[in-house]
This record gives sequence, C-alpha cells and structure tokens, in this order.
Amino acid sequence: LAARPARSGDLPLGVSPLETAIAMSLDDPHVWAAAGSLYGSWGSIDPSYYMQAEASFRRALELAPDIATHHTALGAILIQQGRVEEGTVELERAVDLDATDGVAFRHLAQTYETLGQQDKATWARKEAERWSDE
Repeated sequence: LAARPARSGDLPLGVSPLETAIAMSLDDPHVWAAAGSLYGSWGSIDPSYYMQAEASFRRALELAPDIATHHTALGAILIQQGRVEEGTVELERAVDLDATDGVAFRHLAQTYETLGQQDKATWARKEAERWSDE
C-alpha cells in the first residue's frame, strides 16, 4: 500500500501505511529492508528520504547482519548520499557474504572507478558480468 501513492507522485501519503507495517513487525528484518527500499526509491524524488532508507537498512542489518542484499542496498544508499567510502565498505561486506552478488559487484565497480582504483574496478566489473542475471 505504501508503494501505490509513490507511483502517483504522492510520497507523503505512502508514509502512513509504511509506518503501520513497520509498527506491526518491529523485529522483522524483511519489513525494515522493504521500508529501506521504498524510502530509497523515494529518495530519487526527494533526497531527504535517503536518511530514512539508511536508518531502515541499518535496522534490518541489526536484526539480520549476514544478509548480503541488505548490505548491498545500504551501500548504494550511502553512495547516493555522497558517502562513497562508507558505501564501499558495505558493498565489500556484501560480496564477502555472497560472492555471487552481481549487483554488489556492479556497484563496487562504479565506486572503485570513482575512487580511482582502476585495478579493483576492472576486477569488480568482471565479477559483475560473471554473476549478472542479464
């Protein structure tokens, strides 16, 4: 329900159902990750939502620290906020947990490129191609 208003451009209307879902499942990392994903997608429209996305993914990781996709998503959110070094740490953690995470490798390749680490960027790009579903 929270995603529907966002599709029509009414982000504030989506917050209430999202907060209700969280309140009903405070200890469910998947609910927190879903909230992080929604807030993250809303961040492309209103960057203030990136902070809520970050907080949601951090809560998901408190509850389930070994889920690679949550680290990947947090890394991407941090990078969106301009916190490249912190985002890189999360992406590296993601591939440590799941060496087949093509999405994390793709983000790492872009990040290493930004940081001027060409050898690492080349390696991550090859791994992204190797493990991508595309």
